[in-house]
Amino acid sequence: SVAIKMEKTNLDRYFNRIISSHELKLAKEEKGFWEKLQTTESFEVNKTLFIDDNFGVLDAAKDYGIEYLLAIRKPDSRGYESSMMNTRCWTRLNRLQCCDYLSQLLNRFIQYSRKAS
Repeated sequence: SVAIKMEKTNLDRYFNRIISSHELKLAKEEKGFWEKLQTTESFEVNKTLFIDDNFGVLDAAKDYGIEYLLAIRKPDSRGYESSMMNTRCWTRLNRLQCCDYLSQLLNRFIQYSRKAS
């Protein structure tokens, strides 16, 4: 559940709102998910970064037109490596960018933000 993920990762402190696919009653790879998300929280596909640990979900995001995609190899909330291997990250979705842990990415972002301000 989202509550467990937030408890383990503390991601909620970085966002004003978190919308789960459960809240929308559609899986992220289902047709209609992205349209429903767009009506719930408007976003520009050409300025959106979407991060996930599932290639099916990343494929669906790409098909909808999401410009920036990032694959997570080792989801923090699960504690084990995703089925995505490093070599697969570079061959899927036009050389999809990958990182190990989302928390590492966020820590780098925070450090960069502090330097910029």
